[in-house]
Amino acid sequence: MKKLVLTLLLGLLWTCAPPKYVPRPPRLRPPARTVLVRTDYFGTLEACLKALGIPYVELPPEAISVDTLRKFRLVVVPYLPEPSDAISDALAEFVEGGGKLLLFYSLPDTLAQVLGIRRVRYLRREYPGQFSEMRFVKGRVPGLPERVRQSSWNIFVVEPASPGAEVLAEWYDGKGRDTGYPAVLCSPSGCYMSHVLLEGDVGKRALILAGIVGRLLPSFWPVMAGGALEKVGNVGKFTNLEEMWKEARVRGGAGPLKEAIKLRARAIEEMGRKNYARALYFALKAKRKAVEAYAEMQPSREGELRAVWIHTAFGVSDWGWKKTAQVLSKYGFNAIFANMLWGGVAYYPSEVLPVAGRAEGRDLMAEAVKWCHKYGLEFHVWMVNNYLGSGTPEDFLEKLRAEGRLQRDKDGDELPWLCPSDPRNRAMEKEALLEVVRKYPVDGIHFDYIRYPGASACYCDGCRERFQRDTGIEVRDWPEDVISGPHFADFQRWRREQVTKLVEEVSNEVRRIRPDVKVSAAVFPDWRSARFQVGQDWKLWVERGYLDFVCPMDYTTDPEKFGEWVRMQSIWTEGRIPLYPGIGAYRMTEGGEVLHQVALARELGADGFVIFSYTVRTVQDFFPLLRRGATKERTSPPHRWDWTSFEVPEGLGGHSYSQGDSVPVRVALDRLPKWARKFRAEVVLEKTDGEAKKLGVLKPESPSISTILKPEPGTYRIAVRGWVKKGWWRKERFVSRSPVIRVLTPQEVAEKFPCLGPRPEGGVGVYVNGWGGRAILETLRGEGLPAFPVCELSQDELSSCRVLVLAQPKDVLVWDMKTRGRIRIWVEEGGGLLVTHDAVGYRYLAPIFPEVARGEGRPEGRRWRAVGDHPVCEDLDKVNWNPHSYYDHITLKLGREGVILAVDEGMEPVVAAGKPGKGRYVACGLALGLGADDRDELPEDQERELLVSSVRWLMGDGR
Repeated sequence: MKKLVLTLLLGLLWTCAPPKYVPRPPRLRPPARTVLVRTDYFGTLEACLKALGIPYVELPPEAISVDTLRKFRLVVVPYLPEPSDAISDALAEFVEGGGKLLLFYSLPDTLAQVLGIRRVRYLRREYPGQFSEMRFVKGRVPGLPERVRQSSWNIFVVEPASPGAEVLAEWYDGKGRDTGYPAVLCSPSGCYMSHVLLEGDVGKRALILAGIVGRLLPSFWPVMAGGALEKVGNVGKFTNLEEMWKEARVRGGAGPLKEAIKLRARAIEEMGRKNYARALYFALKAKRKAVEAYAEMQPSREGELRAVWIHTAFGVSDWGWKKTAQVLSKYGFNAIFANMLWGGVAYYPSEVLPVAGRAEGRDLMAEAVKWCHKYGLEFHVWMVNNYLGSGTPEDFLEKLRAEGRLQRDKDGDELPWLCPSDPRNRAMEKEALLEVVRKYPVDGIHFDYIRYPGASACYCDGCRERFQRDTGIEVRDWPEDVISGPHFADFQRWRREQVTKLVEEVSNEVRRIRPDVKVSAAVFPDWRSARFQVGQDWKLWVERGYLDFVCPMDYTTDPEKFGEWVRMQSIWTEGRIPLYPGIGAYRMTEGGEVLHQVALARELGADGFVIFSYTVRTVQDFFPLLRRGATKERTSPPHRWDWTSFEVPEGLGGHSYSQGDSVPVRVALDRLPKWARKFRAEVVLEKTDGEAKKLGVLKPESPSISTILKPEPGTYRIAVRGWVKKGWWRKERFVSRSPVIRVLTPQEVAEKFPCLGPRPEGGVGVYVNGWGGRAILETLRGEGLPAFPVCELSQDELSSCRVLVLAQPKDVLVWDMKTRGRIRIWVEEGGGLLVTHDAVGYRYLAPIFPEVARGEGRPEGRRWRAVGDHPVCEDLDKVNWNPHSYYDHITLKLGREGVILAVDEGMEPVVAAGKPGKGRYVACGLALGLGADDRDELPEDQERELLVSSVRWLMGDGR
């Protein structure tokens, strides 16, 4: 017994002890001697190069030439279908000159010859799983893994054609049988793989690349081993294992982290012995253990959606729906979005849309719903709206074409998309979704592609007719007048309305037919650009209550960009409905990336996440890691529990408040369903980092509480956590959360709400929602001018200005006919207006005073200088050419009432002035206040002088 206690104590001490720090050897940072050709399937190879620390340069295929490759030693070509003779010849000459080539799949005769390989024939797999695995010949090349899963669907059959060429790996099928076909061949000139390198375990794929590169270029071994060693602790938000250890002691993951530390020490020892292949092996293994530790550090959060998108109606691979649902449930997920219908085809017995040939005779919808519900998964029907897809039957496509129901781009070319403004299309898509709701016990319907394909559509004849009818605007020059002419903003508004109509109509009808069915949408990450580029005004759908939750497709491998998107989406939704960001796992090469984005989504106020997409690879590489922590315990999604109401007063903007503000709130549990026998819930104030403070308890006899919050700066949600009894035997836990509450420091208030403060009477208003606006405001204030910020272009804002500096609006959609007319009248009645860059009347921004000037061109790199004797130019340098802060400027076409104030080196006008009515106007094609990186930058030298002198003249100083 004493021995057991002593052992336990020693074990505890060992668990709490900090890891022993082992100094690493200095990192070798050689110049980039490798080229990665940027083609399809390059992502996995790029991840391997990064994991190995191999410096590389990306080149597009068209940049490949003898001259561009001359200074490099290795060229990696992920996939190059039908390369031109010039590209093949350049690569061949590179190899003949001593360079090494790593080639995948495509194998032109020229390159086959220099590699010493013979292409025999093309082979599509003859049975499922034929090319499931590559097995490497033992002992032939140090460092190569024994086997790597691949699941290829076709290959080129090849064989050695020179004495130095040899087979490094063979293809094996799913049952472990040798197919007899080579997977990887190498010669002294380079290596070839008979298919592309698919996504998967980046550690094993990095070992493949390392073994091949090490065989071709042995001097790269220390670079690769050192690079992998340096990245061992690069997991999630951490940069080293020592940082991880501090949190692992509290949050879990100490076990695998200790293994990672041991393996790192082994790698360092092998580096010291110059056994680089072994060092690399241990470094990559240490990284895997570090990722496992990070996975165990993630808590299993209560009350969140854990879902996947699956882009097939048949389930994962050849599993069928039973196994598809069973596996997803096993890993702690609670919902699935299944793609069952498109704009032109359905994968179930539909009476509205044509049924896909592969789905005839089967009710895939019924199968999917049955098995998902059996395994506790919500089933949401995912429709690809508008886009017809490749499965649309040809006769149906011809019918749509003959009826003029397809979209056309600005050049009149047909697109395989239904035109959203055609009422026949809207009725068909609506009926297809309502048919699903009536026939099947689905939990939700899910819009996707609920938009236009891009800014270049739709400009069909039907759109023209319906736009003119609905708005009363006569368009003389179609489509130019609505693309970049005077009706751009009005057409954009109408265009958005056509998409919104379908969402509104379907939402209203679904709730009438089956109120329990949830309506949701997969949307573009940035609402601001989405409503312009593709007509997707999803923030409006949230505000009007058309959606029960929203899923922005935040597909990026950059955690900073992902975090910024989620942060903005949290502000745009304001907690009105749950926010479930989509995580693009298909673009990620290691589990740590997925784990990090799940953690970020939680931290920034999201209510769950959706993985894109559900595949065999996702199950193998990512699901087990999530199950170690993030999805370890089961929970239900918050959109199911819409019984709670939160009364939170409006703050500075939405639910943002200044530090020290008192915020009265009321929480009530007031919409319990009939089956709820009993309930109990506690109310807590949650910080998004997980910290919580209890506010009270809700019970049947007291189903509401009121309190006053006065929290410190931070981001909060009020959460109602509890259980509800269904019958006498079953309790179900639930969590419901309030809108996001943001408490800001005075500095944050000034940054986020610049237009709240007092303003001088008759001063200079600066539009701070324009490019460079804040830098212009700071400059004018520094010159002693009575400048103040303007956030909108309303009549009230104009009335408070003597002069308005209108920096090019970031949101081009504010520039409609009403806004332009309002500003024009204000100037003609005596106001002074300075506009910058595109706001002079270029691209999407129509000119406000074309009789003075309008935009004509956009040259880059030309300098400018002042000309003439206009009062604005009195103190400007008229001799020397001046650079500008931005990389381009807008040249002007002078109107009959305009005067040139500045020109560029091409002697084209850049700045002009005029006096419309009683007012004054300056059109400046320079992007004043904007740096080349699109960030605000204080104007200097002559740009500063131009800004200040223009404003003084607009105020009435000078002639």
